[in-house]
Amino acid sequence: MESCEMCKGLKGHSTLKKVLFEELDLEYRRAKDEFKLLQELFRDCCWYSFETVCRDWEDPWHTSWGHSFIALNGVRVETNGSRISVTYPTWYKGVVRDAPSLSPRIIYKELKDAKAYMLSMEEQRWAPYDYAPGGHKYEDLLRYGEGVAAFTEMQCV
Repeated sequence: MESCEMCKGLKGHSTLKKVLFEELDLEYRRAKDEFKLLQELFRDCCWYSFETVCRDWEDPWHTSWGHSFIALNGVRVETNGSRISVTYPTWYKGVVRDAPSLSPRIIYKELKDAKAYMLSMEEQRWAPYDYAPGGHKYEDLLRYGEGVAAFTEMQCV
């Protein structure tokens, strides 16, 4: 039995599938970590935004005390090869009265995009097993794929 072009130098399809899965799984884990960091940042940003918005409320609502201390840190992730460094630079530190307003909408958009990517990678990491010969999605493509539909349509004409 001759091995396929992609498997040269490896010990067959199972090894290739395992290597591909490990690479995709690493990307999934990175996406999951990014999503968690953005969740924390979003939570902090919402709290900060609440404090800056309620400082201008009027009776009967309670306002933030203008001299109370508030701080908001960002998140910076740097990679150097396999080494990952996470720092939390200060965006604002001071009293509520002087704090600049900040809408959490931008971070919310990033959070939604990061979640969609994470969920996509959660499934895609299994693609080497699902779409390889013998995988259930491979079998579905053989039975119900666009090529099969086109071939069937040509036979009916």
